[in-house]
Amino acid sequence: MTVSSDRIEFKAKIGKGGLGKAYKGLFDGMDCALKVAKTEETETELRAEAAVLETLRHPNIVVSYGLCESAGAEGRPVLVLEQCRCNLWEVMEKLSERADPSEDIHIYWILDLARQAATGLLAFHSGQNLKGYHGDVKPTNFLINEEGRWLRVKLADFGGSKQSMHNSATANMSRFGAFSWMYSAPEVTEVLSGHQNPSRKYDVFSFCSSLIQLLERSLEHPSKLMDRLEASDPESSRWGLSPNQTKQMKKLIRDGRAHRPSERPCMSTVVSQLQTIMSQLRVSGREPRRPSARCRIQLMPPEGTGADLCAAAYEGDIDRARRLLWGGVPVDSRSKAPIAPVPMLSGGSALHWAVVAGERDMISFLLKMGASPNAKAKVCWRCESKIEDRTLHVCAGNLRGRKY
Repeated sequence: MTVSSDRIEFKAKIGKGGLGKAYKGLFDGMDCALKVAKTEETETELRAEAAVLETLRHPNIVVSYGLCESAGAEGRPVLVLEQCRCNLWEVMEKLSERADPSEDIHIYWILDLARQAATGLLAFHSGQNLKGYHGDVKPTNFLINEEGRWLRVKLADFGGSKQSMHNSATANMSRFGAFSWMYSAPEVTEVLSGHQNPSRKYDVFSFCSSLIQLLERSLEHPSKLMDRLEASDPESSRWGLSPNQTKQMKKLIRDGRAHRPSERPCMSTVVSQLQTIMSQLRVSGREPRRPSARCRIQLMPPEGTGADLCAAAYEGDIDRARRLLWGGVPVDSRSKAPIAPVPMLSGGSALHWAVVAGERDMISFLLKMGASPNAKAKVCWRCESKIEDRTLHVCAGNLRGRKY
């Protein structure tokens, strides 16, 4: 679909890649990501990516709103995409830093991230009129959005993908895509030299290399992680799985990283195996306990800065302030802006809630923003109802009916 330039608006730059620069922006007033080609060669690849995404509609594939033929200062093509919070690599960084076992994440939900990523790649491999490979499967190309009570994984960056595996004997670096050597299959040199045709099994190798990093919660090279995995006790349990489930997962990763492409499974087998292990982890048909909202937010980069935290407090948006604090935005008195007295803060209702809920960061922040520790809460900050007995008050604005 073609998009006119007057429907999009550029905001902050968020990065750059092989195809060009990426920006935050607006599309018809809605938040979006804008991908701008940097050269004539990448313009062709950007149009190819737009064509691929136009044929794909799947929950685990990034949504494209269309292609603008000319926009921005340079007047180059711009691909308009949905805006996502972060990518899988950033989530893996957060996982590798987690040390508190009391807030650990059940392996079921780690596998769910892997299953979603695999499902998105399978959808691309199975796409109507598509007979190709992605060519650049790696954690940074799986985008993450917060959805419901967990995370949604979406495959992205199809600029290096090929819709046909025919006539590829002369494949080279530019045609093959801006891949990462860490996730490249053994046959990459043969493919780049034109002595071997690439295939979807290349993507399988890259995916299983990402999978072992996710399971190990480590950003080390997949080959090093695989060496340690092979040296471990074959009868031991790992990753929170039973010994039998650990064997199944080891075999899946080992087969997916096989030296010969013909020995690797297809993505449908990978998805099926992940679903099988996840079903085994369910008890009486019920999913393991979901990660808390705080845990989910801590897996992603902060949504803002200290200034945003101050603004949230000034506006009385405690939910927003709490999310920022959970996401790692520091309680920094230097970012405190002069504000007029705010009834929500000076009345002490939010502070009372923070004390009862055990939100230490929120307590510290509210005190620095001027909340009075001695004031009695007369009105619930969430539902604005009069509080007769604070110990028995059930907030009408809280669907769970939390008692303060």
